[in-house]
Amino acid sequence: MPNSTQNQADTLQNQSNAAALHRYYGTIDFSDGPISPIGYLWTHIPDTVTDWVHVHDHLEFGRCISGSGTFNINGSIHRIQAPCCSVIYGGVWHSAQSNPYDKCVWNFISIDLKKLLPEIGGKQIKAIKGMEWQKYEFPALMSKHEYPQIHCLIDEIFEESASIRENSYEALTTLITALLLRHSRLMTPTSRVPNDPHTVERIAPALSYISGHYAENITVKQLADMCFISEATLRRYFYAFSNMSPQDYLQHTRIKSAAVMLITTQKSVLDIACDTGFPTSSCFNRQFAKLYKMSPRSYRIAHRK
Repeated sequence: MPNSTQNQADTLQNQSNAAALHRYYGTIDFSDGPISPIGYLWTHIPDTVTDWVHVHDHLEFGRCISGSGTFNINGSIHRIQAPCCSVIYGGVWHSAQSNPYDKCVWNFISIDLKKLLPEIGGKQIKAIKGMEWQKYEFPALMSKHEYPQIHCLIDEIFEESASIRENSYEALTTLITALLLRHSRLMTPTSRVPNDPHTVERIAPALSYISGHYAENITVKQLADMCFISEATLRRYFYAFSNMSPQDYLQHTRIKSAAVMLITTQKSVLDIACDTGFPTSSCFNRQFAKLYKMSPRSYRIAHRK
């Protein structure tokens, strides 16, 4: 007969796990309409310690107006520097992280496409590839320098949504449609299999912990324990999500964060190596060159404005 005390412990553990996973699903109140917020700008400064990897079922536009950091999108870690913008479709796992020495400031706006669709013409809806984004490769993060037209539309959307004026809703609907159609031009078909939401759910605590504690000595066992799974399962899920092992994902996060610091600070390469968790500058140089095909010093010279 099963031990009742053990059954109770397992039940409590499962409840705790479910509660922990719940935090990774972002929800927005769209009771007042399909666009939120209206009448003001939502400003967000991502944490430098941890910003939870999360997902939601609505469309989200963002623009980084100052600072720098990193952005995790479906397992890929990107270096960001203002001015840049983002287009995040529902179902895309993501999190933003600030550079400790140059905090980034974001504006975000959320759109319930299901509610907005009746306002968009049938031909336009068919041309919006983002309705089935899983079938395509596309940039989710775009710098103003590389994508000026997309960035211009993003700016107009935030300007229009920040205040209530005559025909604001109609103007916003037109601008959002134009942005989605422009973004569709950047999409190319892919054979990549979309991430299983269950897989990402189970490793979300580890992903968030790495984002905020990458400079620390993190073990695979620690990450597995906080996800309530075995080390073997953790490794399998990490490969499925990012095509990397947990250790490689950690190194990747460290290097991307270091790249941001190289461009935005005057700190020495040795200091940046220490700040991002590398025991020696030689180890840092070796790992950096693996990813960027150049030394940290060369990268700093090449990317400084």
